[in-house]
Order: sequence, then C-alpha cells, then structure tokens
Amino acid sequence: MSGFKDNIQKGKIELIVGAILLLTGIAITCLMFDSNIKQSNGLYTLMFAPIIAGAFIIIMGLFKK
Repeated sequence: MSGFKDNIQKGKIELIVGAILLLTGIAITCLMFDSNIKQSNGLYTLMFAPIIAGAFIIIMGLFKK
C-alpha cells in the first residue's frame, strides 16, 4: 500500500515541476516576443524546450500509478 502512496506523491511532484516548466517557458516566450516587437528587429526567442518538456512531465504525472 505504501508503494501506491509513493507513486501518487511522485505524480504530484511531476505535475508541479511540469507546470512550473510549462509556465516559465510560456512566460519567457511572451516577454521576449513583447520586447522584440518594441525593438522590431525581427529576431524572436521561442522557448520550445521547457514548454514541451513541461507538457510531457505533466502527462507523465497524470498517468503515474
């Protein structure tokens, strides 16, 4: 029974870490996009890695048994 509780705890931690990564990636992308619009030099920084990794970790946390 304790193994089940451990897996639930690990799943919660993965959900939190995934959400932090996802939101951080989105926030950095939005901030960089907004600052580049003001400068209008045409170069943008898109944070795909934290967004994709965060979504993947959230999915893993949801299916943790």
